[in-house]
Amino acid sequence: MKKLFLFPCWLLLTFGLAAKTLVLPLAVDTQNHASFQWLGKAVSFYLIAGLSQNSLPVCFEEEVQIILNRNLIRFPFNITKATALVLARECQADRLLWGEILFGDKKSSQMQVQLILIDVKEQTQKYLPLTKGNFSDIYRIQAEALKAVVKAIDQGSPGTVLPQLNLSLPDYEKLIKSLLLNDSDKKLELLLPLSARGARSDCLNFELAKIFLEKRDLEKCEAQLNLVADTLHFKDKKDFLLAMVNFFKGNADMALSRFINLQRRNLYPVATHNNLGVIYLGKGDLPKAEQCLRYALSLKRDPEIYFNLVLLLQTTDKKEQSLQELSRALQLFPDDEKLLELFSFFLAAAENRDTLSQAFRDYVHFTLAEEQSLPGGYLLMNPFQVGLISEVSLPGNPFYIEARNLFLEGDFEGAMQKVEEAMEGNPFQPENHHLLALLSMQKKQYIQAEMYALSALFLEETVDNYLLQIKVYQAGKEKEKLRKVLALALQKFPQNPELLRLSGR
Repeated sequence: MKKLFLFPCWLLLTFGLAAKTLVLPLAVDTQNHASFQWLGKAVSFYLIAGLSQNSLPVCFEEEVQIILNRNLIRFPFNITKATALVLARECQADRLLWGEILFGDKKSSQMQVQLILIDVKEQTQKYLPLTKGNFSDIYRIQAEALKAVVKAIDQGSPGTVLPQLNLSLPDYEKLIKSLLLNDSDKKLELLLPLSARGARSDCLNFELAKIFLEKRDLEKCEAQLNLVADTLHFKDKKDFLLAMVNFFKGNADMALSRFINLQRRNLYPVATHNNLGVIYLGKGDLPKAEQCLRYALSLKRDPEIYFNLVLLLQTTDKKEQSLQELSRALQLFPDDEKLLELFSFFLAAAENRDTLSQAFRDYVHFTLAEEQSLPGGYLLMNPFQVGLISEVSLPGNPFYIEARNLFLEGDFEGAMQKVEEAMEGNPFQPENHHLLALLSMQKKQYIQAEMYALSALFLEETVDNYLLQIKVYQAGKEKEKLRKVLALALQKFPQNPELLRLSGR
């Protein structure tokens, strides 16, 4: 009986410790010390490294910066509690660690750090003990803050392992300020002099490795990674970047081996499975490639994964599936350049390309049929690179809903105005094209109606869109086109009663 009792307790402890924490940059009281703004980022950077070093699940630094960028939260950070909770839910974090740094008067360098630990689900919060000291004591202050956090999260911890920064305070300031820059050359201007002086900092060497990988300077990237110690905080990150270096150097087998090791431990699962999919594609193992890409997509809807999957399906002659996935992707990411390039290829290859090009003429660069070529180059993902963020389109289609309601009420002019607004927002929503076809029919503009019926069907091959096209041809008395599209619809949906009725069966 004791074993039966202990097993659930062990599970409870395991799942309790598995709860992930989001650490956000602290707000800084800058009324008297504007030059100390960087400290808010410095403390959060240290706490993230410290939680990782103590095997406590935490959103890593780059993930936090991506979330901040996506929500247009820029330095200097002054995040309210309400916003912080929204970010925590977006990150799927169970806990939120957040707070502020306060200073004394202008002549004083006295500072104190107040951290707040919030249970996101329960909406409860706990103020952790204040840590105080002079600005020059920032390392001690950070260490005391980390110990308080570890104690609050993991009460059974025998002690706290402290990250080893191995940087002077001025160099630490430069490292933190480099994290706030997007330009890799400007980052190097700050960090290379530190490296040249012989700074033996894993944090510094890893940041330099990330920059060199982004610039595809693989030799320098690998050299910097070899200087990074295999600590709990860096070992897995280092292995991931080395796998990417192996791949770009043409050593797909070594890259595959490293990514499989990461996959087995469920580390960086979205990027790892996407990259495995790309490697399996290169090796010709298409079923495994598709399996990996679809799993990555199930974890996160991302334009790069969609791009790879569409290329894979097109390569394996699953052209209809390929177009369906591309349409889904563009409904989520209507401004992604790589996806738009793919869509242009599909338009150029379509049977009704001249008509379809008119439907999308204001939204997509149209490629001539003789110039069409499938965009190449599968995309690897790097969770440690903070680049441009593809904005996901908001769920729902409010302008379309208004337009549809106006259409049902007989206000066709109002419906047209709203559906045009919907098209401006996202021209890849098939329902927008469907409604435009119906509105064109009301005006007896059958050529226009056919165009939008075709584009609706191109975006989403459904019974409703086939029936719409049939209705257009009936209204326009296009008997041959009607016969052809009805036959095609029956091939796709042979048991549909409405199609069977129209065919006289």
